[in-house]
Amino acid sequence: MLPVDELKAVRARVTECLGLAASHLSRDIPEIPVLFNLTGKSGGMFRYRKDKETGRCYDLQFRFNRILARENLSEYLDQICPHEVAHYVTHLVWGQRSIRTGPNGPRLWLRCSRSRPTDVTNWTHRDR
Repeated sequence: MLPVDELKAVRARVTECLGLAASHLSRDIPEIPVLFNLTGKSGGMFRYRKDKETGRCYDLQFRFNRILARENLSEYLDQICPHEVAHYVTHLVWGQRSIRTGPNGPRLWLRCSRSRPTDVTNWTHRDR
């Protein structure tokens, strides 16, 4: 059996999830950088910065924990990647309005996160 390149697999899964969301919503969803610079207990995160003066978002990126990805690649591909992509898609569709319903509240988030058989409905961000 050949060794799996976990980082390529995570990047490919993110791209796949973005494609699923784009086809589901019939709209373009731009790819953003996928980084592996997250440490600690957190498995992944969608992050962006916001300009205080203009309110525009910039520096959008996915951050993943390289060590945790290597320890359990199947969980990353089945749950973590769709979860973080769903946050990004929710941000694109609702923007700041998604904050009112919480990061895991909108139906779109749930629909996106279920693009592959996985149960993330009971997750909190502390569970990861």
